[in-house]
Formats: sequence, structure tokens, C-alpha cells
Amino acid sequence: MNQTDTLTNLMARLGILPAGRIAEATRLERLAPNPRAFLTDLVRRGWLTPLQAVQIGRNRGHHLVVGRYVLLERLGAGGMGRVFLARDPGLDRVVALKLVRLDRRHCPTIRTRFLREFLFAARLNHENVVHSHDAGIDHRALYLVMEFVPGLDLARVIASEAPLAVGRACEYARQALLGLQHIHDQGMIHRDVKPSNLGLARGGRTVKILDVGLARVQRNGDAPSRKRRRRKLLGSPDYVAPEQVVDSRRVDPRADQYALGCTLYHMLAGHVPFPGGTASEKAKQHLTAVARSIEELRPDLPAGLGDVLRRLMSLRRSARFATAAEAAAALAPYAVAFGDSVSSVQKADSTISLPTTADLPTLSERSDQGSLQDSSSLPNRTAPVAHRG
Repeated sequence: MNQTDTLTNLMARLGILPAGRIAEATRLERLAPNPRAFLTDLVRRGWLTPLQAVQIGRNRGHHLVVGRYVLLERLGAGGMGRVFLARDPGLDRVVALKLVRLDRRHCPTIRTRFLREFLFAARLNHENVVHSHDAGIDHRALYLVMEFVPGLDLARVIASEAPLAVGRACEYARQALLGLQHIHDQGMIHRDVKPSNLGLARGGRTVKILDVGLARVQRNGDAPSRKRRRRKLLGSPDYVAPEQVVDSRRVDPRADQYALGCTLYHMLAGHVPFPGGTASEKAKQHLTAVARSIEELRPDLPAGLGDVLRRLMSLRRSARFATAAEAAAALAPYAVAFGDSVSSVQKADSTISLPTTADLPTLSERSDQGSLQDSSSLPNRTAPVAHRG
């Protein structure tokens, strides 16, 4: 059996190529001058993604299959791992699949926490929260399967259009608060609310809270640690609640209100509450400083909205709203319902930038020590929602 037959059979065996294309793929392989040219041709035809072509070209096609899912493209990365666009052959749908980092997957504590908290996330069922479909462990990784949101995230909208119109910004925040209320009702705290974790579906009309699979389960009566240790800040320094800076384990749902308030401030002001400085300096400002008055930055703000925002961003959590739902109700008078189209920026570009024959060997030079090939420099389609890891 020659190399051309091997590639075709491999892709068929892994489920990367559907049965109806195997015969044509075999013919194309036999005509191709080399395997790389053949894989590039399949990418141009839309039969493979660039990520798949690189992995197969490196004899790592088996890394494209996680559980029953076939990886398509890389969407993003974060502290816990990488997130990929994947296909679920059984249900014929596209999903977002998170792989836990290799240096964490073998830790019994991480494995236990991952599966336990997925069970909590699986209970979430709300229009403004991304759904968690599945989770598991295969021979290479822990993985979490989530609903794929095909729009943009709020971070990209802010970067393109900020400051946003008052009614639109308040509607985004109101929807996010309703989603947070549902998360809190299920006994969870998100702890990383920020624009990049707020996806926009239905042409930008519906907010979807992302990255809830590993949100912290609320534990009442947590005792402070007797031995103080230096801990890495959990959450983004631009949006993190002051109590979370001190100890991320002892936060309650009101920490999510503060982060959402900072997100609303960013939408209205066009910049974060404390721009400039290092991550550590920003985190310290959240402990003691008060952001510049939003009315100074937005004279068009309706009366009363600034007070709602300041309450969300209060340094004292007791001064914030009792619940996220109460905060959503306070924002409702300032929110504007969306029509059929919110903004032209909401349409994600679904085209794929195709690699040339010369691209493939260059992109496959990195060693991944057995992990999935890092495809961050691959020619890729304009990313929709960047699900974080």
C-alpha cells in the first residue's frame, strides 16, 4: 500500500473524510505529485481545514480525534487549556471542545474537579448561557464539549465600535446579568466575567456567557487558610472584583456583578476602568481606587444610569445589588431591544484562508512533545467567538 492510499485510508478510518468522498480523494491522491500537494488541494476544496492538513501531514492525524469528536480549527487558549472547533459525527453538529492542558490533566485533583464541576455546568439551561454538552477522558486528554457560538464576542465588538450606544451597552449587560443569575441559582460563580467571555449570537442580539464549564462551585462557610500563600490572580486584572484579588476562593456571586460592571464601563467609556499599568498595578487599583466618573466620559448618559453602574462596581460587596437579577432589573429602563440587525461587525467571516504548498512544512516545524500541534500561526478563518481555555 503506497503513501497516497495510506492517507486516504487514515482519513476515512478516523472519520475526517465522509464515505462519499473517499473514492474521489483516492483518485486525487494518486494524481498529486506529493502528499503535501494533495493535502493542500483538499484544503482548497474545503474537505480539510488547515489544522487537519498539518496534523495529517505530520502523521498525527489521530490527534484530531478526541473521544467521538473530530477537531476542525483552533478557537482560542487560556489558563486551563486550548479550545477547538470540532464536529460531532454522531449528532452531525459543530461544537466547541476544550482540552485541559497537558501539565494539568494527570493531576488527580484537576481531574476530579474537572468532572465534578462539569456536572454542575451541565445543569445550566438558559438562553444567555452557553450550554455544556459532554465531558470525558480519553487516552490523551480531559475534554469538555460546549455549544459553539458562531458570532463574535463582545471584546471584538468593543475594539471595533467603542464606545457603544447607551441602550445597546445596557442591553448586553442586562442579558449577561440574567445569565449570571441562572449560573448563581445553580450554585456556581463564574469568576471571569469579561467582554471576551460574552459571546454574541443571533446576529448580535443575544448574549451568551462563555467559559462556564470550570466555574467555581459555591461553598458556604469557607474558612480562611491558616497558612497564607502567594496565589496567582484568578480572573482578568481589568475586571476583577477587589475581594477576588485578595482571595479568589472566598468570593460570592457579587464578584460577578463587579466584573460585569467593569465590562459595562468599558462599553460606555471605550476603555477599561483603570487603563495603563501592569496587571499587578491594575489589580491593586481595584482594591482601593474608584474609576473616573462615567458621566464625565459620557455626558449623554441618562440620569440614574451612573448610579446603577457605581453600585455594580462598589468596592464593598454589601453595597452591590442583592442578586444579578435585581441588577438586571435596574438596567432594564436604560436598555434598548435589538431589531433584526445590530451591527455589520456581528457577521463572522466564514471563509478560510488556504495554505499554499510551501506553507505546510514551515507550519509543522514546532515540536509539541506529544500534544496537539500548535496551529496558532496557521492560515485560519476569521475567528468567531474566541472561546477561552
